[in-house]
Amino acid sequence: MRITKLLCIVSIGLFITASYALAQQKNQVQLVHEYTYSFEKGYYNSFIEVKGDTVGLICPNLQTIYLVNSKNKEIDTIKFKNGRGPGEITRGPFGIDFSDNKIYLADTDAQRFSMYSFNKKTFQTVIYKSGSPLYGIYNWDGPNMLAEPTGTQQLAYFIYNPAKKEVITEFKFPAKITDRYRYSGLPTVTGRYIVHANRYYGDLVIWNKQTSELIRSSIVKSVSKPESKRPNSVNFPAVFLQEIQNWKYSS
Repeated sequence: MRITKLLCIVSIGLFITASYALAQQKNQVQLVHEYTYSFEKGYYNSFIEVKGDTVGLICPNLQTIYLVNSKNKEIDTIKFKNGRGPGEITRGPFGIDFSDNKIYLADTDAQRFSMYSFNKKTFQTVIYKSGSPLYGIYNWDGPNMLAEPTGTQQLAYFIYNPAKKEVITEFKFPAKITDRYRYSGLPTVTGRYIVHANRYYGDLVIWNKQTSELIRSSIVKSVSKPESKRPNSVNFPAVFLQEIQNWKYSS
């Protein structure tokens, strides 16, 4: 499969500084806009992952993986196909992982992966094998990926090796979390930690990335019913900064 290179539209000399401050917060975050990347009509992004100078974007609508090189200011595109055949994606995909010279896409409906090889320039199917049904994947260092299970209660995430088809490490929610709505959320992987942010309440949970040890959890009290709350309705930046300032752990 050929990789098509597209030149990026660069806004030269455009430096727009945006800053925002949350209520009763002294710290500010400053953003500097240097470049504008242009995508074809119909583009939207469902998943994004970063590896080095490359930003990987998935567009299910155009069945395309965009690999944005922030250093060379270029975009490589890889086309995938929807279907149930070898190397195809049933629906989604639900997550992307860079693994050595390969890219894995999560086909959760079929409980498998579609793996793209940069050497062979082709997709092939890799079967998923684990005790927990797969919900989605996120990028991880080396040959492994960060996987999210579905239909479980205490297991939050786990490190999975798709080549060996085995679970390496598990990250579990604290026992005090029992509400099923508090399991749903999104992870952020930093240099030493995994941070889980609940999409309904704004709960935060932190694990040590290397040891899977639970470092800290913060449960946001709420009297509203989850059924009446829409996902992402919580002010994540405000909740996150408020809680992080009170947390005491080494960075």
